[in-house]
Amino acid sequence: MDEKMSSADENTKKTYKIRYVILTLLCACTFTSSFQLYEQSSVGNVIINYYGVTYVAVSWTALLNTIPNIFLFYPIGKFIDYYGLRKTMVLATLFCGIGSIIKCFSLNRNHYWILIIAKIFPSFFNVVFFYLAPVLGASWFKPNEAGLVIGIVNAAFAVGAAATFSLPLLFKNASIGEVKNLFLILSLACVFIYATIIFMIMLIVVDKPPTPPSLAAKKRSETKPLPIKILITNRNFILVTLTTFFVLGFTQAFPISLNQSILTNFKGNEKILSLSGTLYLISKFLGGFISPTIARKYPKYKILLVLHLIFTVIFTMLYLLSLYLSLEWLLYSSITALGIVFSGFIVLVLDYAVEVSFPFPESISISFIYLSYSVSALVITQIVTILAEHLNTLSAYSTYVFAQAIGILLSMFLTREMRRQEADREENVVQVKF
Repeated sequence: MDEKMSSADENTKKTYKIRYVILTLLCACTFTSSFQLYEQSSVGNVIINYYGVTYVAVSWTALLNTIPNIFLFYPIGKFIDYYGLRKTMVLATLFCGIGSIIKCFSLNRNHYWILIIAKIFPSFFNVVFFYLAPVLGASWFKPNEAGLVIGIVNAAFAVGAAATFSLPLLFKNASIGEVKNLFLILSLACVFIYATIIFMIMLIVVDKPPTPPSLAAKKRSETKPLPIKILITNRNFILVTLTTFFVLGFTQAFPISLNQSILTNFKGNEKILSLSGTLYLISKFLGGFISPTIARKYPKYKILLVLHLIFTVIFTMLYLLSLYLSLEWLLYSSITALGIVFSGFIVLVLDYAVEVSFPFPESISISFIYLSYSVSALVITQIVTILAEHLNTLSAYSTYVFAQAIGILLSMFLTREMRRQEADREENVVQVKF
């Protein structure tokens, strides 16, 4: 009897190789929109000179993506849950492409307002790709692969952002006319990439596989809609959301503020800025693989999260020391370490949030995490930017250390709760008993 039920279990779950192609397309969307997001802040000094604006104004080009996470987080989650993976990917990619088209009309030096309008599109729809990562992981991948899917998508974002830190070298000593031409070339390149991606999505992507990849995915699809009250009263979910608020905002504020902090403390050296930004974001690529791989073998989320937070504080203090002493080797080392730890922490937080909120739709539970993340990024970036202008970068960056310390304290109260993986095991037990 047990053998028959075991065979039945195998027939209820299956994985398909096409899932890797879908993941590649989602990564391509994330990479390109990430490049658009940080394109201006990575060359903040060039934007200031070209358009005659301030660092605060430039920082907003990379902070616009916090707005949908704050005001539209729940509708985005519900939209994905209702319309599915394919339609959402097509729509988000289309609007990112429209933003690139509009950006072609912002080349006049008094058209900074058009640039802001153009940035709204990729900024608003870039967040959708992050919401889709756990949805793709749950729909097409095994439960123990879901964290790696989130990590890969975050790694694609990091690589896209890292690509923008090659721009300071590209724009170095460029005349106004050359700057204008470079802006146009970059915009047209993004339009072409988005058009190609949309064609591939329509050709390949489907919402769900014919057979679910796990029993947990099957159970989720059969679960009736649950009231939101259950999610927002979940103790572990509340704790991980608060931890996100105090820590994850730093991950977005940090690359935005690199231009200001490094050029101030290293005498306007664009080469140091370019290498620092590239190292930070490439190391985030590595962290997106390392931490979920560890969690897959050692799923002790509380211990892993606390360790990541402790390392974050240590490496942040080393980064501040490198600015104070103007030590390049310490700057590069601390930035690389921060990138690895940050990326790993993001993946673990998102994967743990999905675990403790099961069987809620991933798009909805993740929307609350990104709400917390975006509010934090918006608040911390503005505080640090303003403090850096009126005091100094070292005093401003002490804000990060204080917030991270609170995050460590909150994470201490997390408990081991693996609802998704337990659901996968429980259904096996039930079927064998019958």
